[in-house]
Amino acid sequence: MRPEMEALRSALAGISSRPAFLVLAPSGQAAPYYLIEPVWAARPYDVPLTGDLSAWSATVRIKAVGLTVEQAMTHQAAARDALCPDGRRGYLTAPGRSVSVLFERHEADYVDLDVTPPKFLSVDTVRIESVPA
Repeated sequence: MRPEMEALRSALAGISSRPAFLVLAPSGQAAPYYLIEPVWAARPYDVPLTGDLSAWSATVRIKAVGLTVEQAMTHQAAARDALCPDGRRGYLTAPGRSVSVLFERHEADYVDLDVTPPKFLSVDTVRIESVPA
């Protein structure tokens, strides 16, 4: 799963000068940025991210983080356009794999008041489908 997640991170980092992180951003990271979170990865260090010879599918949350709700929503719209240009499906380049991204749904727009300054998040869910090339 590591090549697919890195391809997803690279696709998001490539659409802006801001970074994309797998699961957690470093403390003090300036917004806007993206967080990429496999839905089943409550404890990311327990999840195997190594390569696999079989086909698999996983649900992933894309969180756009901004200093204003407008910034987060605009950043999320750019992610949707980059990952699924036709509004439904897109493709990633990962070594030895054929990878598609399917837009599933927009989850929420909300403010995180537990950080200073408060940050706004816009959250989408996509499905990553990967098969050996």
